Amino acid sequence: QGNVTFETRSGNVSRAQKDWSPWAKLNGDRVASPAARFLQYRATVSGAAELYDVTAAYEMKNVAPVIEKLETTPANYKFPAPAAPAPRTPANLTLPALGRTTPAPAPARRTPDPGTSPALSFAKGHMGARWLANDDNGDSLRFKLEIRGENETTWKPLREDLRERYYSWDSTSFPDGKYRVRVTASDAPSNTPEQALASSRES
Repeated sequence: QGNVTFETRSGNVSRAQKDWSPWAKLNGDRVASPAARFLQYRATVSGAAELYDVTAAYEMKNVAPVIEKLETTPANYKFPAPAAPAPRTPANLTLPALGRTTPAPAPARRTPDPGTSPALSFAKGHMGARWLANDDNGDSLRFKLEIRGENETTWKPLREDLRERYYSWDSTSFPDGKYRVRVTASDAPSNTPEQALASSRES
């Protein structure tokens, strides 16, 4: 019977130097060395143990999404209503031509430009907002839209759990006056509740 013990050290230059961290044993199955650009491991094998392969995985640090731009749209026009989530269906299958063994390439799916929004239609009394949001981790985002009067302190919800980067509402349900809009972006769909981050921007 044998045993394998691991130690690691880390640093921000490719070669271990004096500013690298000291060797540290694993904390259970997790690396205890401080976060850095490079990681080195050392395995000590004793007895009849054999070591065939070692894999070290890392998790990218989550960063908050950023709402880069926010603008209101012309009065008396509205966006289409947000679409309901489409049910998940299996992808189409393209068979190779008879006599061939290589499948035909699947058609490329066009990714919409996140800065675009659909056409507005005339709707008396409606207002709208659209925004540009970015997440450096590539996380899926959900948005919350709120509104408040210029002299008010409490934000009133307009829509939550919004996938689209635009929204319209009936402004006749609010008293006349000046209003501010706030959009909050959350990366909760791609993270655990403890790791999810959010940021907001006001008009």
